[in-house]
Amino acid sequence: MKLKKRKQSKVWKEVLDTIEAFTINPDYAPDPEHVQMYITTKDGDIVELHIGYDEEREIRKTFDTFESEEEMEEQRIIDKMEDPEEGILLN
Repeated sequence: MKLKKRKQSKVWKEVLDTIEAFTINPDYAPDPEHVQMYITTKDGDIVELHIGYDEEREIRKTFDTFESEEEMEEQRIIDKMEDPEEGILLN
């Protein structure tokens, strides 16, 4: 079954163009080892996306979903308490 290609919104096109500009502009050079983004869903949830290398130098992607900024901050505090030496965890 072939999936129907959805029309890309002007906002998402602008997002992708901006991300591309970040990768080529030395003044705003992103961390080449790790990317972290936040996307708000239609329902108002927050999706936190991490893409980066794990300990074996394999690229890993993780998604966490939160119902609010407060819930996201609470999870950050819990993560820090569980492993204060560890940076961002990639599954």
